Amino acid sequence: MSGVQPKVLATIEDKATLRIDDYIVKSWGDEYPELALNEYYCMSIVQKAKVAVPEFFISEDEKLFIMKRFDKVDDRYIGFEDMCVLMGKQRDDKYEGTCEQVAKTIQTFVTAKHKKDAMMQFFKMTYINYRVQNGDAHLKNFGLIYDGIGDIRLAPSYDVVCTTAYIQNDIPALLLLGSKKWWGRKYLERFGIQTCGLTKKELDSAILQCENAIQEVKKQIVQRLEIEQNSGKATLLQKLNEVL
Repeated sequence: MSGVQPKVLATIEDKATLRIDDYIVKSWGDEYPELALNEYYCMSIVQKAKVAVPEFFISEDEKLFIMKRFDKVDDRYIGFEDMCVLMGKQRDDKYEGTCEQVAKTIQTFVTAKHKKDAMMQFFKMTYINYRVQNGDAHLKNFGLIYDGIGDIRLAPSYDVVCTTAYIQNDIPALLLLGSKKWWGRKYLERFGIQTCGLTKKELDSAILQCENAIQEVKKQIVQRLEIEQNSGKATLLQKLNEVL
């Protein structure tokens, strides 16, 4: 499969139910040490912030990040299109776009009954990407899923990692408010109200959920740092702790 991380598709059969599910299994190389652990903690933040995510796991040795495919429902595949396709761009142009354009695409294509929830979810995705400093939240890491023309929704959040843990001066993948910089809360609030169409009450609730999730995971990281004996894992955890 494409992407920075080495990854494979795995088909697993539940012997009790005979159900067959597909998973994406991701590893990492020397360039991005402990990337599975990085993604596991970042995705845990997203999940705890009540953003839709696929089922995900980390292997016992923490060398593999495992994610269930979200485009398969009841043994059949449903439609999925990423933002590159929806915006008429080539895959090599995945860093050429803005968060505002993604929001507009969501508003254009998502079914009316799902639109408000989609904009709330997208705002929280964006907020968390900025808080964890995910510089790889490009156009192919957002998309829509659909099961017919009357049921188009924002796809679950995926591929969330802290990239500044490896690239100290990394910047956001997409423009926001005309710049690729790590905007603070005040500017993200402006984006939430002006672009995502959230009310101040909705915005405050969304940010509170995100911050509570971040603090909960940060607490787990701090507790683990007190006992972690693996130097590579401790280094990654310390960098995550500093960012959060």
